[in-house]
Amino acid sequence: MQTCPSCGYSVMPDDRYCGRCGAPVVLTPALRCQGCGRTNSSLRVAYFLLVFSVVVMSFKRGVGAGVLCGACRLRRGLVYAGLSLVLGPWGIPHGLIWTVEALVVNLRGGRLPQEANLGLLPALAATLYGLGQVGGAAEALEAALKIRDDPHLRWALAELTQRSGGKEAGTW
Repeated sequence: MQTCPSCGYSVMPDDRYCGRCGAPVVLTPALRCQGCGRTNSSLRVAYFLLVFSVVVMSFKRGVGAGVLCGACRLRRGLVYAGLSLVLGPWGIPHGLIWTVEALVVNLRGGRLPQEANLGLLPALAATLYGLGQVGGAAEALEAALKIRDDPHLRWALAELTQRSGGKEAGTW
C-alpha cells in the first residue's frame, strides 16, 4: 500500500487525491525498467549472452536478466556484445561461433523469453491503463497476443478499445 507524500496517510491504488489532506497523489508504478525507471509499453523480460574463451575452452552464459525498456535493452546489449567480441572468439572451436551468436542476439536487444513476457505484458497493460496510458496498454496487450492468441487477452483488448471511445487498437 502506498502513502500520501504530504501527510503519510494510506491511499488506495485508484486514489488521485489523499482522503485526509486532499493533496494530489502520484502513485509509483509497480512495473518499471530496472535500468532507467521508466514505465512504457516497450518493457520486456530480457537476458543477454556473454561469451568468453581460453584457448581450448569457451563459455556461453545468459547474463544481465531483468525487466528493461527498449532503450535500456539496446544499451545493455551493446555492452555485452562488446565484452563478447573482446573475450569470446579466442576458443577453439566454439569461441568464434558463439561470439557471432552473442553479437546477433545482444545487438537485437537480448533474448526475450516468451513465457516470462506472456506473464509480464498483461500486468504491464493494467499498469499503463491505471496511469492513463491507454495506447500503451493496448500495445502491451497486442504484444502479448503476438506471443499467444488467448481469448482473455482478446477480450481485454476489446474492452479497452470500447472504453477508449471505439478507436481501433494501435491508432491511439
